[in-house]
Amino acid sequence: MEVGRLRVELLGPVRLTGGRRELQAGSAKQRLVLAVLALQADRVVSREALIDAVWGEEPPDAAEDGLYTYVSRLRRVLDPSRTGEILVTEGSGYRLRADAVEVDVEEFVRLGELGRRRGEAGDPDGALDALESALGLWRGEPLSDVQGSFVTAQRARMTELRLLAVERRAGALIQRGRQAEVITDLTPLVAEYPLREELNALLMLALHENGGSAEALEVFERVEMTLADQLGLGPGDRLHGMRQRVLDKLLQRPLAGRSAEKALLRERLADLRAGQGSVIWVEGGPRVGKSALLAAGMAGAEESGCRVFRLAAEDGGPNSPADLMRCFRGIEADPAEPVYVTIDRLVRDVRAMCDRRPILLVVDDFHHVDEGGLLAWRRLVKVAADRPLCLVAAGRPDENRRELRRLAETISNVGHAIELKPLGEAGVAELVTDVTGTAPGPELLEVLGCAAGNPGRLIDIIEALASASLLRIEEGRLVLARAYYEDTLSEVVRPWLRVLTQPCLRLVRAAALLGFEFDLDDLTALLGQALPALARPLSEAVENGVLRQLGRRMAFQHPMLCRAVELTSPESERPIRHREAARALEEAGAMPDRVAAQLLLAELPPDAWTIRWLLTHAEVLAIQAPKLAVGLVERVLAWRGLRSASRVDLTALLVRLVWRQGGRPVEEAAFVELATTDAELAAEMRLVTAYLQSDGGEPAVAQDTIRRALADPALHVRWRIRLECLRGQIEYAEHGRDFATKAVRAAEEAGDVLGVAYARHRLWQLQWQLGDHDGALAHVEAGIEAVSGQRDAIEVELGLWGDKVFSLQQLDRLEEAERALATARALAIRRGVAGGIAPLAAVHWYWLGRWDDAIADLEYTMYDGWYCLRRSGVFRLVQGLRAVIAAHRDDSVGLEAALKTTWSSGEEATRTATFDFLLVGAAMAAEQDGRPLDALAILEPLLSGPATGGVAAHQWLPRMARLAVEVGDLPLARRIVAACEAEAAKEWSPARAGVTLRWCAGLAESDPEPVLAAAERFAALGRRIEQAMALEDAAGIFARSSMIQAAALHGHQAMELYAELGALWDLRRTETLLAGHGIVRAGGRRAPSHLSPTEYKVAELVAAGWANGEIGMALSLPRAAVQEHILNVVAKTGARSRLSVTPQLVESLRGSAGTGRPRG
Repeated sequence: MEVGRLRVELLGPVRLTGGRRELQAGSAKQRLVLAVLALQADRVVSREALIDAVWGEEPPDAAEDGLYTYVSRLRRVLDPSRTGEILVTEGSGYRLRADAVEVDVEEFVRLGELGRRRGEAGDPDGALDALESALGLWRGEPLSDVQGSFVTAQRARMTELRLLAVERRAGALIQRGRQAEVITDLTPLVAEYPLREELNALLMLALHENGGSAEALEVFERVEMTLADQLGLGPGDRLHGMRQRVLDKLLQRPLAGRSAEKALLRERLADLRAGQGSVIWVEGGPRVGKSALLAAGMAGAEESGCRVFRLAAEDGGPNSPADLMRCFRGIEADPAEPVYVTIDRLVRDVRAMCDRRPILLVVDDFHHVDEGGLLAWRRLVKVAADRPLCLVAAGRPDENRRELRRLAETISNVGHAIELKPLGEAGVAELVTDVTGTAPGPELLEVLGCAAGNPGRLIDIIEALASASLLRIEEGRLVLARAYYEDTLSEVVRPWLRVLTQPCLRLVRAAALLGFEFDLDDLTALLGQALPALARPLSEAVENGVLRQLGRRMAFQHPMLCRAVELTSPESERPIRHREAARALEEAGAMPDRVAAQLLLAELPPDAWTIRWLLTHAEVLAIQAPKLAVGLVERVLAWRGLRSASRVDLTALLVRLVWRQGGRPVEEAAFVELATTDAELAAEMRLVTAYLQSDGGEPAVAQDTIRRALADPALHVRWRIRLECLRGQIEYAEHGRDFATKAVRAAEEAGDVLGVAYARHRLWQLQWQLGDHDGALAHVEAGIEAVSGQRDAIEVELGLWGDKVFSLQQLDRLEEAERALATARALAIRRGVAGGIAPLAAVHWYWLGRWDDAIADLEYTMYDGWYCLRRSGVFRLVQGLRAVIAAHRDDSVGLEAALKTTWSSGEEATRTATFDFLLVGAAMAAEQDGRPLDALAILEPLLSGPATGGVAAHQWLPRMARLAVEVGDLPLARRIVAACEAEAAKEWSPARAGVTLRWCAGLAESDPEPVLAAAERFAALGRRIEQAMALEDAAGIFARSSMIQAAALHGHQAMELYAELGALWDLRRTETLLAGHGIVRAGGRRAPSHLSPTEYKVAELVAAGWANGEIGMALSLPRAAVQEHILNVVAKTGARSRLSVTPQLVESLRGSAGTGRPRG
């Protein structure tokens, strides 16, 4: 039977066909015999060779018989007619006739060779036809169904032939302008064969010609790193040539924003032509334009008679003195000779060359030069001092190479140092104009901020936006054509991350989980590493323009960079990573708001751990991030699979959170009261409901709710007392002095201590509103005496102690107020009342300038003790005080965080009696933002105050008067004085309002004497922030009156106080005020020059790699205080960031610790 034309296919599993029919080639060993014969068709293959191919070096005794069997079977398949003309026996072997059998490998080789010849003849289309036909023969891995050493060798040979064909086809495709196809085809192959230089070179070329020059350079860097890691070698000439080709094109791009640097290089080139040598150091991050600057600045050197030598140092490449010698044509080095001998020869030969002709030596990527190369460069620097030799070194900064930094410092001293920083807005606009021919609009400039001023990245973005038709010209400006551009920008940004090392990429991925801005403590928690271990990847991320320092925190250069990093993780993994991050932060002791943010981003059904954590940390979270807490609780409650018990507990939590933020969770409270089986929880919800009804203008309804709750015989005494407290407040709130006085007598006769307390509190309120602080104090002391020792009246007693502290403060009896605070705090601790007096204590510490103590009290303030007399507005008080302190300290992050949780408008804030700090914090934010008129508008409610009283508005009016004078609104200044007069007139004995009146009147009348008198009074009382502000205002009056010496004296006194307090914003404001009149602060420092003992201890622990939380635990400091101390250490030592606070720096400061004045 005829089988048709025979064909053996080996480019895949071994297959034998006859015509259109597949023939049975037998077992694996039989197919291997066929493959060996087919690969050597028309040649005799000895039996020994066949046995070796099939069985290897140790064949069985019956191998020869087995071979005979396989050959016989193949003959029956190949030649059913038994003609003996296809597989013949010759001598001691066998031969497969080539004219009788086709072999796909031979056809592949023939077509590949044809493609090569056509390509070399300039026929890319013909080459493509042949090569694509050749590659089309492949069905998978060659000889994939047989094994053996012979197979391995042949498989490698065939794979090499295929890769050659792929490379030739890629070259032909590039010639035909089909670069996108090449990128698609070669990208997976490069990953499979990372060390194959031609594949990488072709991919670089395709990327480069397709507009992806940055990606092309990243391919080079990846190959460079792989070769160094795996073989200890550098890239070959082909890859270096391709890299230079890409760079040459990049260098032709516009050089924007570097006119001064280019002019300097041109001047030095002119000096070189005149016979004068020089040394230049050019430093900058990747793609910042170093090479472009060198090309532009040194253009025309050869044409003008200079001899030019260029060397690109490479990581693992040419970097040694011998390589420098080879850079000079005709100078060879003996690799075996000592380095110093090579350097001597180099210097001697360069001197001789300079005697004949000016020499320009440019070394790019100088940061890769080895230690011997640095030593050679030092010697050449001396040659340039007396010879026509211009040395130009360009590289990236490397803080970890001491010798490189020392050389840079030497060059800076004897030559010229050029630091290429990112382009500013003007430079960016110039570059865009040069590239596109049109100036950019403001929105486009904001988007280009993603490049952080890096010229290479800016061009990437412009090209990508243009390619996506996202740019258009409108009114002569280049603007975005569509609002949605994030996907395009993200695609541009992601390749920038490929240059990062794996440790750095891991770090920025963890940072992206934390958001655009983040704390280093949280980052160390996610990565499970101490801060010193992260120093290098952090520095790398900063140097590459991915991260930047933002005050005491870190941030991405642009939100889109953060987004691009996030997209490097599969979408399905991101929720899981956020939940894992939440757990890692919780285990590391991170603040609850950080953990909650991760849980909110996870978008997963809540697990038991999430619910348990939320219930455990709800109170602290309510203070730190109340809106975040509400969002997280609502997210959990929206899950239908939530257990009933958990739903009740979480809804109760939501009630507390919403209520404390001024909301009205009426329906939620009713649900919990009906659904819970916990009598305590039900009582709490009834209390909240009554509060909501009372605050909502329904006192009668609230009283009815309270009566029904009190009728429950099972009601716990704690909730009974709280309900009684609320009932008493409602009853007495609308009554006057006579009613309250009668109520005191009636309660005393009936032995009703709580009734006495409520009535005394009401009398205290009335006397306070009349300005009779001594009379108010007498009433509150009588109330305290009545309830003292009554265990069930502890919360009422604490409220009365708060009244007493307030009255003592108004009378300027601050030492007594402090003792009263200590007594109340001890009472709260003894009775186990959480939080208790802490907010009042924080306010007291604020006025004394003890802001770290104030922050510590706010940090641990809880609300459980505030269901009684001072329930209203505590949340706003806490956040307002946080805002004011943050504003003084120039902590924009803390200020924003405090305001965004509570501030919406002054009108809403005035609903509570503790609104003043919140108003002032918002006003300070507006003032810092350059909006003094908005600040005055925010403070306007202080001129009237809330109807319910409770705010000593006069204490803030000098701040308002200063602003009014600054903006020239004298009528408003007079209104402020009138408000102070009204407050002072109420005082039965001269106290704080009187001092404030003199201060404001002095501002309005430009009279410094009453202002200085106020400063003296505050100094005597220890109220340092008011003392400093009064001194600043007096200095301003003197300065505006041209009394410069007096202005300088009092201004400097104010600045010293501000420095001690850590009031950096006030310090800067005073410096600006005085500078406007030609007064400069001596030394120009904004903080004491020496570290305090606490700051020195903090510096030691920072240098040892401790996180803020660990430092706080060791030194008994709250986290906020630790952060402030770190900020002071950085400012006082001149360190660039906390990463620069090293053990060496701390050791150098040992002698100075403890000599500075302690902070408040």
